[in-house]
Amino acid sequence: MFSEIIKKTDFSDLYEIETSKYFKDITTIELEYWDVHEHMFSSVEKDAKILDVGVWFGIIPWALKQLGYKNVDCTECFVHSQSKRDSFNLLWEKFNISPFELHIEPQTPFVLPTTYDVITMTKSNVFWKTQEVIHYDGTDVKTEWQVLGNDQKHHTFFTLYNTEDWKYFIENAKKFLNPGGRLLLNPEPWSYDKIDYYKDTNEFLKPYYNGSYLEITK
Repeated sequence: MFSEIIKKTDFSDLYEIETSKYFKDITTIELEYWDVHEHMFSSVEKDAKILDVGVWFGIIPWALKQLGYKNVDCTECFVHSQSKRDSFNLLWEKFNISPFELHIEPQTPFVLPTTYDVITMTKSNVFWKTQEVIHYDGTDVKTEWQVLGNDQKHHTFFTLYNTEDWKYFIENAKKFLNPGGRLLLNPEPWSYDKIDYYKDTNEFLKPYYNGSYLEITK
């Protein structure tokens, strides 16, 4: 599925538009990135009405169309991607997609324009609460939540959705699912089983988690 489409496609002209190493890696040498997508969409019928939330580069809705999915909408959040909108707009034009604006915040209502059979979120940071992070460098208090370390790695700081945040999000999202519709959610990284503070939330989510993504049915 996804990895085969990626292998067969020449993205070289797009590397002049989006120059990040991340974009090049996931379309060349890191094809295992698409494993979760393969697993998730293998259970989605080709005629399903799909909403993919948070498209970033736009590869997922483009690839779904290549694979024969006919009814795919998608979203992006300006707050999260404003620094990359110039390159993203060009990529979206190349991929022939038109994401609509959707900003999801914890325990805040959001509205979708219609209902769907499947709502997907892959490799998603929607469930990070970066607005709760305070960065103190010994002098100043900041809200900066990502820094480049001396090891040349980007260090990201956030808290996670707790149980009440998840309950609110699930109930809100279900309003926009057709009967029998599904939420297929892949929070990245999956951390609930690694941090004792989130033990209760991990127990709440465990029935929905299959090892690579959450599946919640209306």
